Amino acid sequence: MKRRIKETIKKIPFVQDVLNLRNRTNKVPQNMNIEKENLMKAKIDYLEYQVSNLSSLVRLMIDDLKMENPYSRQTRDSFNFQWGNIPESRHLLSNEQFRREAPDNICLFTGLDRNWFAGKRVIDIGCGAGRYSWAMAKLGAEVTSADQSDKGLQEVQNACSEFPSHKTMKINLLEELPKELGQYDLVWSFGVLHHTGNTFGAFKKIVPLVKDGGYLFLMIYGEPRYDILTEYEEVNEYEFWRHKTRNMSMNETLEAIKTGMRNKQFRINGEEYVHGYFDAISPKINDLHRPEEIIGWFQQYGFKDIKIPLASRNIFIIGRRV
Repeated sequence: MKRRIKETIKKIPFVQDVLNLRNRTNKVPQNMNIEKENLMKAKIDYLEYQVSNLSSLVRLMIDDLKMENPYSRQTRDSFNFQWGNIPESRHLLSNEQFRREAPDNICLFTGLDRNWFAGKRVIDIGCGAGRYSWAMAKLGAEVTSADQSDKGLQEVQNACSEFPSHKTMKINLLEELPKELGQYDLVWSFGVLHHTGNTFGAFKKIVPLVKDGGYLFLMIYGEPRYDILTEYEEVNEYEFWRHKTRNMSMNETLEAIKTGMRNKQFRINGEEYVHGYFDAISPKINDLHRPEEIIGWFQQYGFKDIKIPLASRNIFIIGRRV
């Protein structure tokens, strides 16, 4: 009886279609199916997080249309905490390997030759603790380090004390920039503008700092590139931890990350990566962009020779002002 019922069900057209589809799917290598399923799940997770983030931002914008708002204040405070409380990292000057690599990385990120930097005026917008200010000064540039964080400026002043021409200046990209900043051969801003809550507004403010014939370099957080599973997983991991620590103090967030590292709960684990994960997780503003969007801004403001020297989820972009 059961066999007859089963055979009868198989003859129903809809059921036949499903069975045919299953048979075709079974012919696809199992690992390919798993990879596609993982990619789809990661994309769905990513969309859910983005909807959540956009909902929060829309509510915030309706409540307070000013540039200064609770998210921007929290983001500023987070970086000030970071520079004062997490002094060591694989990607800070405390790491000898990073110090060896940093000058060459400047050239890799910008596509500029090492010899180009000697004697050039450079400003590091959002310098933090000064890792790249130090690297560019090491290449021979006359560097001005600018940031909103008092603790960060203190760190960069110590880091660059060996360079007589080095200067520091306190700025806030949510406010008008001081006219005495002047103009530079290279305006460098690594991982900063996307934390302002108005990436394009901050971009417009720093464009006048670039002298004619000078360069503007930015590193901007990018959206995951299509069909690259690991990039969706990376962004989703950050979002998972941002939601998990949303209502924690900064000290509590730091301890949660350290505990997660000890328990190997991250994609990359180790004490030297605590700083990097705090940098990615703690600030409430972390806007993601697409390369064509940023290229459009450069074109709109008269930049030529626009290049993206490094293939990466994050956008490493440089252009020459004419």
